[in-house]
Amino acid sequence: EKMQCMEIWGGNRAIDKSFAAPGLAIYVHSSPYQGSEVGGGDIYYLTSCASGRISRLLLADVSGHGEAASNVAIALRDLLRKNVNTISQETFVIEMNREFGELAKEQCFATAVVATFFEPTRSLSLSVAGHPHPIYFRSAKQRWIHFDPEGREGPGFDNLPLGIHVD
Repeated sequence: EKMQCMEIWGGNRAIDKSFAAPGLAIYVHSSPYQGSEVGGGDIYYLTSCASGRISRLLLADVSGHGEAASNVAIALRDLLRKNVNTISQETFVIEMNREFGELAKEQCFATAVVATFFEPTRSLSLSVAGHPHPIYFRSAKQRWIHFDPEGREGPGFDNLPLGIHVD
């Protein structure tokens, strides 16, 4: 299936499907906890901007299941819709963490991976928040690559889940 401009696709229900977006081939498989009919805490979304230059992928594992996780899935979809044309992945991730900061008051947090592909420069930005580091297929090299940001320097906490704040 080909992603259309301004399309936001995904959710938190069972899926086994392939998608095409500018410069990307995407495969999504998810099985909610115990086959839940209202969806689980594993959330996935794909977006394509108005001009077709920006494709974004969000994978999140939200604490909890059922209706609570479904409500978070809706909030994330709305946040993606608001940022569908935002080139800066950093802007989106900061807003997503702020949103989870509010949800943390209700004992909710999530791990996540966000990927943004900017077609004009053929660049891929990856952000990881408490989630296992992803692997991706690099077609130019014909091999799978493990994203591992080792070698980063600087003080502070890296790779914290969304909604977890350290004072």
